[in-house]
Amino acid sequence: MQLGKWGHLTSHVEIVRRGYEAFAAHNPAPVLEFLDDNVEWVVPAELPYGGTYVGRDGVVQMLMALAPHFAEQGVEPRRFIDAGDIVVAEGRHFGRPAGGDEFSSGFATVFEFQHGKITRVREYVDATIVLAVRAAASQAG
Repeated sequence: MQLGKWGHLTSHVEIVRRGYEAFAAHNPAPVLEFLDDNVEWVVPAELPYGGTYVGRDGVVQMLMALAPHFAEQGVEPRRFIDAGDIVVAEGRHFGRPAGGDEFSSGFATVFEFQHGKITRVREYVDATIVLAVRAAASQAG
């Protein structure tokens, strides 16, 4: 557990849950506190913004790379699986790619912790989002 800016001892699941709440509020800054300096964030390579982003600056870069691909987007975590130093979030990713049609697809994201900090994040997405983003990109280009 970690004492965070959120004011109390926070479990790994609570850190992940609050991270999703911060992203939904368009204020991801508090999340950076819980990222290891050398965090590795892996986005599926099939997505136009896919790749491995390293460090807090890399995570900010990933968020900036993601933004132009969506006119609207959101995530709705539905379940958190606590496996000690690993937390898995499952849920629904929804929105509309820039120039595309609305989509709704499943996701799972694995968060790995060491010493109370997130050291690795690996996203797994349903093919629906990949197809929607690619279709919108090909129509734009």
